[in-house]
Amino acid sequence: MRRRQALLAMTGVLTSLTGCSMLSSRSGTLDLSVFNHDDSPYTVYVELVRPGGDRSRSEAVVYDARFEVPADDGETREAVVEKQAYIARYDAYEDDTFRTDQDHFHYYPTDGADDDFVAFDIDGEGTLTHR
Repeated sequence: MRRRQALLAMTGVLTSLTGCSMLSSRSGTLDLSVFNHDDSPYTVYVELVRPGGDRSRSEAVVYDARFEVPADDGETREAVVEKQAYIARYDAYEDDTFRTDQDHFHYYPTDGADDDFVAFDIDGEGTLTHR
């Protein structure tokens, strides 16, 4: 009987540790979101690049994606890269034809709870801002 109780107790401990392991690995990743606050659809190209000048372009780019964002809507991609420093480059195109914005920013992770995502907002003039 004691063996059975010990086995059940160990199973509970292992199960709870497995859950913690999954949470900690999830918090080590970065999500990307694009929210469109305009009445036109937009295509947004996002590229995440490792900082540092000693890499070739192909080695430096860790994520390159196209977001098709309908009018007054958004799109999110979860756990796209590890949470670390990046240079984020982006281009926005109204109706995937007319470029309305192009820029970059430097992302530096912190230990804050709200630092596991990068979000972009498209305003009524096609300008992207990041949160």
